[in-house]
Amino acid sequence: MGTSSFIQNHGENLRLHSFNEKENRCRAIFEDALRQGRSFWHVCTPGNSQYIIFDSPEDYKFGTILAAVCSYDAGVRIITFELMSNHVHFILDCSGKEDASSFLDLYRKRLTKYFQTNGESRDFRDFNADPIPITTLESLRNQICYTNRNNFVVDPDQTPFSFPYGANAYYFNPFAKSRRGELFGDLSDRAKIYVQIIQRPGVI
Repeated sequence: MGTSSFIQNHGENLRLHSFNEKENRCRAIFEDALRQGRSFWHVCTPGNSQYIIFDSPEDYKFGTILAAVCSYDAGVRIITFELMSNHVHFILDCSGKEDASSFLDLYRKRLTKYFQTNGESRDFRDFNADPIPITTLESLRNQICYTNRNNFVVDPDQTPFSFPYGANAYYFNPFAKSRRGELFGDLSDRAKIYVQIIQRPGVI
C-alpha cells in the first residue's frame, strides 16, 4: 500500500498529490481488493512454546527463499514477512483463511524435508497457526509495522533495515526503485529474492 506500489499500479506520480489524496487512493485500493474477494491475514506461529528452527545463516536463507516458492505454489501473495529463530510472521493477501493455512502447511512440510535431507531434526509440533483476519486498512498497516519490527524488539543490534531475513527495508522496495531500468538477471541473488517476494509477490 506504499507510494511506490501506487505508482507501479496506476502510472501516476503521487508525490504531486496531497497527503489526503494519497490516503483516499490507498483506502480505495484496499476496499476494492475486499470487494474483489481478496482478504488479508496475519499468520504467526507461536514463539514461546516452539523449539529453535533457524540457527544458521544457511537455514535462514533457505527459509526466505522457501517463502517465495510456497507463496507461488499456494497461490497467495506475501505482503511482508519476518523469520525469527523459533517462529515466523507472514502477512498474506489471498482468497481466504483456507489458503492462508495451506500456505503455512506447505511451508512447514518443505521446511521439515529440508532439515531431514540435511540429516538434521527440528521439532515442528507447535509450528502451526490460526490465521488472524485483517479487515481494515489501519489494522493492515499496524500488522505490517509489527511484523517488520519483530526482530528489533528481540535484538536491538539488528534494526528493521539491517535484519536480512524479512521484508523490512525492502517492503517499499527502495532498492528496486533505485535499479529501475536494469536487467533482472544482473541483480545479485539476494536482490532477486526480495524483488520477487515484495515487488512481485508470489513469483519466483
